[in-house]
Amino acid sequence: MKIFIVGLGLMGGAYALKLTQKGHTVSGYDTHLENWTFNLKEKRIDTQSLQTLNESDVVILALPFHACLTFVKAHVEALKKVTLVTDIAGIKWPLVKEITQLLPDNYISHHPMTGKESTGPEDSSLVEFVDKNVIIIHHQAHLQAEALLNKILADLRFAHPTIMSAKDHDDAIAFTSHLPHVLAACLIHQSRLEDFKKAAGNSFFEMTRFAGMNTDLWSDLLTANKGSLYATLESFIDTLQTFKNHLNSQEDLKEFLKTSLDRYQKIKG
Repeated sequence: MKIFIVGLGLMGGAYALKLTQKGHTVSGYDTHLENWTFNLKEKRIDTQSLQTLNESDVVILALPFHACLTFVKAHVEALKKVTLVTDIAGIKWPLVKEITQLLPDNYISHHPMTGKESTGPEDSSLVEFVDKNVIIIHHQAHLQAEALLNKILADLRFAHPTIMSAKDHDDAIAFTSHLPHVLAACLIHQSRLEDFKKAAGNSFFEMTRFAGMNTDLWSDLLTANKGSLYATLESFIDTLQTFKNHLNSQEDLKEFLKTSLDRYQKIKG
């Protein structure tokens, strides 16, 4: 199938690499690559041309959510001719609501639950899709669009997709994705550099690796999802207070840790 990817950074580049390996014809567009081309092994994609946009079967928007909406509004007539338009943005409610009105028949949003802390296309080959979770946002698009999205996700070898509403997605992501990034940033923010160098071990490095995030992207995501994130932070603060109180009783603390261990083992399955 003919696939056009808008945004060839870390994730857009990963989609381009993997889908090319599966035999799809991939084109792309990205105004931020310095050499204006993107390498797919022996193939080079012209990243400044939109000529084949409306000739594609699928358009994947691998852009920050504000940029997704801006692009759709600017190219809505061309996008109406595409069988499937999808995005991989990290926030869904403010995006899906507007784009669905513009592209009611062929737009389906999804979110791959994978990535790296780094940015840019250089590390695209390091992104793993196999057996990773993927969320599809509940939609009313036609069956042809749904079939193409399922084909792409199967080719990338994601785990079986989970269907969620945009609001439920944003609430869940506030806990499973946004909160870990917040905790990593806060741990690094609070740590003293001299102690960090002398006393940090694997646990600290594992907990804080997400502090190497794309700050432009993540400040945008976190503020856009602040309603869900506020509630998540309040709940987490309550849990920290409970843990703090349990320090006065070894038995209570042991039971708290045992409950956490049991839940961890169920999640790991």
